[in-house]
Amino acid sequence: MKLTERQKLLLESASDWIQNNYPEAHLVGVAWWFFDCGCMTGMGFSLEAGVVTPAVRVDRASVEDGAVAPCEKCLRDNPAQANRVFTFGTAWFRPIPDSKTRDRLKKDLFSPLLERETVEMYQEGGLQITH
Repeated sequence: MKLTERQKLLLESASDWIQNNYPEAHLVGVAWWFFDCGCMTGMGFSLEAGVVTPAVRVDRASVEDGAVAPCEKCLRDNPAQANRVFTFGTAWFRPIPDSKTRDRLKKDLFSPLLERETVEMYQEGGLQITH
């Protein structure tokens, strides 16, 4: 599984936005999902508290003024439904936690989906595919 350049840019942008807007949350990363419609959702998480930010949805298309255009499929369906997810993973901030801590957090964040392949992304864009 590989992220497209567009998906990498969306993920980097959403991760930066979440990290910059929730400095008090002591985030270690962002859990993210790309859906079958092309939209993406991300939520910041910390070591101690799990998910600590609201979901940030990035639509597959933006309108001219920079606002996010509504996606008809996301408006019609619940975008958190596992049957709509086709790619999911984590984006880790520096310093990156050790692999045991990352595995624990991924289990907490994605337990129902862990049978599927996941993608980890590290700050500065490094990617790694894991199970």
